Order: sequence, then structure tokens, then C-alpha cells
Amino acid sequence: MEIGRRKYFDDLDALRSIAFLAIFMHHGFFTTEPSVVASFAFKAVDVVTKPAWLGVPFFFSLSGFLITYLLLTEQQHLGRISVGKFYARRILRIWPLYYAVVCFGFFIFPLLRGLILHDPYVENATLWKYLVFLGNFDMIEKGLPYGAGLGVTWSLSVEEQFYLVWPILFILVPVILRVAFVVLLFALSQILMQVWDLPYTHTLGSMSDLAMGALLAILSFGEKPLFKKFTELPGSVIAGVYVLGIAHLYSWTLYDIGNRVFVSFFMAFVLFDQCFCRNSPLKLRRFKLLGYWGRLTYGLYLLHTIGNFIVSNAIKPFRAQIDHPLLIDMGIQPVASLLLTMGMAYVSYSYYEKPFLKLKSRFATTGIARSGNATTSAGRPPIYP
Repeated sequence: MEIGRRKYFDDLDALRSIAFLAIFMHHGFFTTEPSVVASFAFKAVDVVTKPAWLGVPFFFSLSGFLITYLLLTEQQHLGRISVGKFYARRILRIWPLYYAVVCFGFFIFPLLRGLILHDPYVENATLWKYLVFLGNFDMIEKGLPYGAGLGVTWSLSVEEQFYLVWPILFILVPVILRVAFVVLLFALSQILMQVWDLPYTHTLGSMSDLAMGALLAILSFGEKPLFKKFTELPGSVIAGVYVLGIAHLYSWTLYDIGNRVFVSFFMAFVLFDQCFCRNSPLKLRRFKLLGYWGRLTYGLYLLHTIGNFIVSNAIKPFRAQIDHPLLIDMGIQPVASLLLTMGMAYVSYSYYEKPFLKLKSRFATTGIARSGNATTSAGRPPIYP
């Protein structure tokens, strides 16, 4: 929807919420209790949530799309891209909460483990790599970090590396070659993952989803005639793609049938449908509650494993009294973790992140909608993450 020079995609916040809930389900129902693992309920939930980790690739596709659309809009209206202002806005959005989580993982978490749980400090992660957004490479080398909250930051490292180079590449690559360049990046990423077994946590592995989102932005920008025809797809065709896409996700994650290329295309299709298709069977903007929490998904994502850690240890003394591990691990613990995470994300956004977000207006580009997850005066989320 166009409002002057500002473009808004009304359904993306709800999509963010769904992606986060998928990731939370993937992490929140984890247990090593033998009686629970052997239960039908756990096996059923495990099957349902198996593809849920794909919430992270979806976030990458979303970032590639939004950031590229931002750069295209800025270049169209101003004839240039202000790299410095772009960096400033990204820093104000990402760094405050990211460094708070890194501080918790490396310093506060070990104190809690030692003072409350009497566990020794055994962190294997390298602090300086997390400070300079190289945590994904550290995790490839050393495995999952021990500190609560650190494990999910690998994707923020990928995002920051992407933000660092993308506006520069946009300036250097001629307009006529941008589609070919993005397609080449996508192909290179797929080859590296599928032929040379590069892990997805490597930046070049994640680049396939970032590139696919960027490709959608380039193809959709300016409402090109051919692209506009695709926005008129019948609702039955769109619904059919969703059925095939979801079926493929389950086939690929459960039975290793299918390929990663289709996954990237499906992520982009979801964005295409929600942002552009006129005959979509369901537009997520209708779900106001999902839209509200979608603006807080950055905090929800970064804080949810900390919430899991706190709740898991808080209910340990009550396990013997309740004596029903299935109820605890499949009911009480995930629900309590989600509620605590939502509370922490709300407090973080309202009282810690928002002052930094307000500073972003100083680095806004004239005529372009501000970045950030704040709503506009019209009550709609801006296109930028």
C-alpha cells in the first residue's frame, strides 16, 4: 500500500510472529526425560515441530527483501544510497539488545550457574568473536555455546555481515546486472551447501535465503508489468502452492525427500503472496494480536532461550511434588517459558530498545519511511525491519 512516498506491507508483522512461534516450538519442547521422550504426545509434537527451525531461514528471506526494498526506494527517490545513515539505523536497531544478551551469556549466566546451581564455568565460545559479530563462525568451529542466549545469536552475526556489505554491493553492481548478481549469489550458496556441505550457519550458506528475498524485492520494485500479472494469481493456485510447499517442508525435514532450493523459493513465495497477491486466500493483517507481537519479535527471538533456561531451573524443585514429567515438559514449562519471554520482550522493547529506536529519526533519509518496528501514524508497520 502506498502512502505518499512511503510503502507499507501490512502483513509482515504477523508473519514475524508466526516465524518466532515456530522457532520457539522447536526449542521449547526439548526434553531428555526418557518417559516423556517415549510418549505418544512428545512424538506427535516432535513430528509437527520438525520443520519449525525454518523460521530462521524465513527471517533471512524477510531481511533480504526488506533491506533491498529500502535501498531501492532510497536510490529511486534520492538518486543515491547513504551508507553511513543505513549503518547508523541498523546499529541502533540491532546492537543494544544484542550486546545485552552477549553480556548475559558470557558474564551474568556463569554467575547464576555458579551461585545458584553451583555449576562450574565451562564456556567454549570465544568472546571477541561475538563482540564483532563472528559468532556464527565460532559456533561452526566449536559447536553450540554454553551460555544461555548465545546460541541464537549466530543468525544476528549473519545479518550484520549482510548489512555490512549489501549497500556497498548495491552501489558497485550496475542496475542492469543486479538480478543476475543476486541469482549468482543464490546459486553459489546452494552449491556450497549441497555439493561441498557448507553448514547453513555459515554466511554463504544463509545467503541463499537472503538472496531470494533480495530477488523478490528487485523484481517487485516499481510494479513491473510482468510482475503485476503474477499478483493476479487465482486464490486456488495460491492455496495449492501452500499445500505443496508445506508438504515439501515436512517431506524434506522428516524423510529427506526434496531439496533446499524449493525451501528458499517457498519462503519467498510466502512473502510474495502476503505482500503483493490480490487474491490471497488469507491476509495475515487480520490477526491484530499477531501483528502486535510481530513488532517485538527481535526481543522475543533473542530472549526466548534465556526464558527457557530460567523457567527450566525454576521448576526443578517442584518436579518431585508434581510427579508428572509429561505435564511439566509438554505443558507447564513451554507455556511458562513463552509467557516469561513475552514479558521480557515487552519490557525490553518499551524501556530499553525504544529510546535507541527514537534516535533513528536523526538518520532517516528524507522522503523515505523510517526504519524500525514502531508503527506509523496510520497504525501500519513500515517496510523496514
